[in-house]
Amino acid sequence: MTGFDCDVAVVGAGTAGCAAALSAAREGLRVVLLDRRSADQVGTKACGDAMEENEIRWTLAVLGVDLSPAVLRGNLGARISTSDGRDHLVIPARITPRAMVDRPRMGRILLDAAIAAGAEFRGNGRIVDWIAEGDSIVGVRTEGGVLRARCCLDCSGAASGLRQKVAVPGPLEREVGEGRLAFAYRELVRVPAGIPHPDEIALSYDLAASNGGYVWYFPNGPAEMNVGIGGAPSARPWAKCLEEHGRSWGISWERRSAAGAFLPARTFLSCAVAPGYIACGDAACCVGPLDGAGIHSSLLTGHLAALQVVHAFSRGEATLENLWGYHRAYLRYRWNDSIVDHGAGISAQEALRPLLQDLRQEDFDALVRMADSRTVIALYSTSWRSAGPLLRLVARLSAHPRLVLRLVPALWWMSRLRVHLLAYPQTPEGHAAWDRKLNRILSKAGVIGGTRGLPRPPPVS
Repeated sequence: MTGFDCDVAVVGAGTAGCAAALSAAREGLRVVLLDRRSADQVGTKACGDAMEENEIRWTLAVLGVDLSPAVLRGNLGARISTSDGRDHLVIPARITPRAMVDRPRMGRILLDAAIAAGAEFRGNGRIVDWIAEGDSIVGVRTEGGVLRARCCLDCSGAASGLRQKVAVPGPLEREVGEGRLAFAYRELVRVPAGIPHPDEIALSYDLAASNGGYVWYFPNGPAEMNVGIGGAPSARPWAKCLEEHGRSWGISWERRSAAGAFLPARTFLSCAVAPGYIACGDAACCVGPLDGAGIHSSLLTGHLAALQVVHAFSRGEATLENLWGYHRAYLRYRWNDSIVDHGAGISAQEALRPLLQDLRQEDFDALVRMADSRTVIALYSTSWRSAGPLLRLVARLSAHPRLVLRLVPALWWMSRLRVHLLAYPQTPEGHAAWDRKLNRILSKAGVIGGTRGLPRPPPVS
């Protein structure tokens, strides 16, 4: 390690950062984990804090970390409601059980695991920039000095701006893209009258209230909830919109804390690596474009990035070519037949965002009334068998021809996008042609325009 202070510098001690530091340290690498927060603040984030129980089992089986002490509620079903709250699409817990987690406690569990594996944590320091030498990133510059590393993992989140500062040549996608960023506002509250549906997480795609997004009501306990609202960024009073929506549903609460955050609502970066650099988690846009879910994707990309660095070092150094396999590892990730083509399945949902943001509320409510749990599962599947539930949904919507004329092309482009993501090039030489085709698909789907991003019009109520 001549001239380097460590093998791997991990920037950001959130979910992705801790998973990356843990996995890299367990492989025998010298890891320094950096964060602007102290250890006691790690894990705090504006988030719905929901996970599938399968993802919690994955964390134990693959990372060796038991998150059960952070679970507040388990075996939860889900319901998606029409805007008036009268009709519901119910996904029973027996199909996809979900859990609510105490995010700060989960963050501390992950951080403690990374430290126990041998990673060094350095908190209370703002990361200013990357250090570039020649054509490679070789460290980070903080307010307190510099840290030189053979490879740097960017786990700094969606809004840090650090990815844009990677000043080395290559195809790294530095910008999120216009119209491909969302905003989420969340409150932790107490509900004196009790929670209406204590055994389910509830979503309402009230497009007008959320500016093309949704409102959520997630149970943390008998009288505690994680409530929030997310959609296209705007200057609207998000707290007031959330309160008014709750009142329309007959729910009132006492606010205990509140926070807001920007998050990507798009596909995984078309290129997430550069010589000496990998982006992970929110910094790599690993967030569900439709539901904002990102906890497991962050854990997974942090873990996969660490393994890719180990591979790169076994072949010499963290060159672009040696880090390139990270993309396919995420897009095509499989585990026990219960997590299949994880990254591609989630990323492809961006093809449906223009439909969601342009639909009339009455049309979306019709979707909720006509869909069933198999329809929702099909949206996340990469199997050809997913076509059956989606085609049956289209048939049931025959009384809504305007909606069908919008839905069918959106589903077609989602399928095309998924197939293209699974065909990610195995070497950097194939990226330019692949990226051109990606942009053609996204343009046809209405996601982007002539540049990387098409502003979405406000939803029609």
